[in-house]
Amino acid sequence: MPTLHLTQGLPAAGKSTLARKLIADSPTPIRYVGLDALRLMLDAQTPTAWWAGGAEESTARAQAALVGQLLADGADVLVDGTHTAPRQLAALREVVDGWPLTVIVHRVGTGPAVCAARDGVRVHPIGSACIGRLAAEWAAAEAAGWRLTGEWLTGVREGPVSGRIAGADRRKLPQVGQCWRGGMFALPGTAAEKHSRAAQERLNPPCWTPSGGPGARSAVREPYRASKSSESYRTSREEPDD
Repeated sequence: MPTLHLTQGLPAAGKSTLARKLIADSPTPIRYVGLDALRLMLDAQTPTAWWAGGAEESTARAQAALVGQLLADGADVLVDGTHTAPRQLAALREVVDGWPLTVIVHRVGTGPAVCAARDGVRVHPIGSACIGRLAAEWAAAEAAGWRLTGEWLTGVREGPVSGRIAGADRRKLPQVGQCWRGGMFALPGTAAEKHSRAAQERLNPPCWTPSGGPGARSAVREPYRASKSSESYRTSREEPDD
């Protein structure tokens, strides 16, 4: 299961410095996808072009697509950006929706005054007014209850058991079982497990693999989805009836 790292913090807070340290100290490779680096690459290092004609939204979509491909290839990825409001993560959230990733958020809490002072000596400063607006937007989003978490980003519930299970204590649920095509479910070590058909059964294809990404997941799930009516089919992300 790939790991997706996300930095979070105001401009000039020290996110990229932290990202470089995380990658340098990691015992395994981490691919780096920074929004600033993409802006410079795509807009010929011309800061005035970053905000013109929807360029920023296009760059965010390109970043999300690149992150999705790297994750599908099985790589751990670090996405470097402010990520201080849900709107900034819309493109990435759409790409990784439903992916069983390990998501780690690296929050850098440097205040707006310090960030503005650091930004002032940069080659391409964005200005204290912009930093102040981002800080206010971040505070408002969190005051409304938003937090950047893996569950929010991917829609996959964090923890050993995913999804909502009504009327059951998850701690008492079995971790492994076998379900045969005929519909019988057998717990390990029970008499049903020794059913004569058990040796003939094989595992279904995985719903998601690093090499297949979302395409492999869709190839398995869509036939089942098509067999259910829109009225009766309930996705795993919907709330159960109490």
